[in-house]
Amino acid sequence: NANVRPQIVTESHMSNPYDQYKAALEGRREDSTRYWTVFGVMSAVNGAMFAFINPGTSIIPIQYVSGFGVLLCLVWLSLQLRLSAWVRWWEGRLVALESSFPERERLFTGRSLDSKNPFRVGFTTRAGGVVLPLLFVVAWIIVGMPHV
Repeated sequence: NANVRPQIVTESHMSNPYDQYKAALEGRREDSTRYWTVFGVMSAVNGAMFAFINPGTSIIPIQYVSGFGVLLCLVWLSLQLRLSAWVRWWEGRLVALESSFPERERLFTGRSLDSKNPFRVGFTTRAGGVVLPLLFVVAWIIVGMPHV
């Protein structure tokens, strides 16, 4: 149940900030694992569907397969966006908890993760998890178009 996750790290459940931090870190890890599991499964399913398309001998018209592919990718995209939002929520919680920690104990607000760090610019891997479903949508639309 999605409504249970934030309750894991509220002050009423744990008074020690390190325990709260540990619980938030575990929540982030679990949601990040879910994100990449969905990414891997949906990438494999879409790839397999493309591998078995043969317009000349298809039992099911290619437009139906293409339409199903587009719908599947839109579901995939919505899952990726939701899971990404949860990971960002956990990261915000971790940053808030770190404000009371000594600098050497900070993982999410340290120099390497600072948004002003020149090495932390450009495209993130998590953004790739949102772009790939969109690329598959375009590919499914092209595959489903009548060929003249």
